Amino acid sequence: MKLNVTLCVLLLTLIPSLFGQDHAPTAAQCQADERLWESDLHKASSTKDAISRFSFQSLQDRFSEMEDCIAVDEERGPYYASLAGIYGVGVAARLKHFIERHNLMAQFLSEDAAGKR
Repeated sequence: MKLNVTLCVLLLTLIPSLFGQDHAPTAAQCQADERLWESDLHKASSTKDAISRFSFQSLQDRFSEMEDCIAVDEERGPYYASLAGIYGVGVAARLKHFIERHNLMAQFLSEDAAGKR
């Protein structure tokens, strides 16, 4: 469990710097996207089902936008943070499954223990 939490935190701090947006969204765009995306999650039979239909890049883009929206529209910041958390967990889970599918966990743990971060 500790490994999963550590991996998620590492991934969620690294990924936005690699795939971030080129420009900050407007407050109006933030509000519209948050309402639409929240509605999409509620329409699905489960959050897992809703997240599974998105590509990794779409999850990352949504995560990054909601993170940016926290600073753009502080009043609604908690809503954006909640949605960013859902997409961020989806990103981390997708990467973790890739590492496990390709039997890279032992290598990852070894390199991480050696300080390769």
